[in-house]
Amino acid sequence: MSQAFDIQSRCIDVLEEIVHQHGKLEGRVRIQKIMYLLRRSAPEVLEGVNFYYHHYGPFSPTVVDSVMGALSWRVLDQRVETYGDDIQRYVYSPGPGFAQSAEPLDLPARNAVIRLVDEVKTEHWRTLELAATVDFLEQSDQLPRGEALLRALRLKPACAEYSQPAVALLARLELPPLRDRAIVSGH
Repeated sequence: MSQAFDIQSRCIDVLEEIVHQHGKLEGRVRIQKIMYLLRRSAPEVLEGVNFYYHHYGPFSPTVVDSVMGALSWRVLDQRVETYGDDIQRYVYSPGPGFAQSAEPLDLPARNAVIRLVDEVKTEHWRTLELAATVDFLEQSDQLPRGEALLRALRLKPACAEYSQPAVALLARLELPPLRDRAIVSGH
């Protein structure tokens, strides 16, 4: 098997556990930010998954491909809720192929997912967006947290009211400095 397939397969297994821990998961942005924060808090769980800066903060095409794979393998179900003419929300829940993973997560990886989901489960998606963006800027541009927060708020002023919860979340997560700069790339 190819390395890309192995990485995507691992992502699907992680997504399966994240959705299992949530019961249902609302939003593509939430998925991206949880996967980013998991990659940062437990790098070995999502080894090979890299992120770059996108409109909503750290973004990984591998995560998008894994969501699509999970949907096509029926590990996850997706429901699209439409609000108005152009606003949609995606809701993910376990699909009929759930829990039939070829390689379920080992106990340390599963525990890392559970710990992270416990920290972020009740956070607003904007809190996750801002926290992940602040950390991304800290790592990619090697900025202190205060400067990264100011830059993140200039990039995403709609997140301003979530500053305090985002900073508190980052403090609770105690993310280590990056050893592998490939995890985050330019913006």
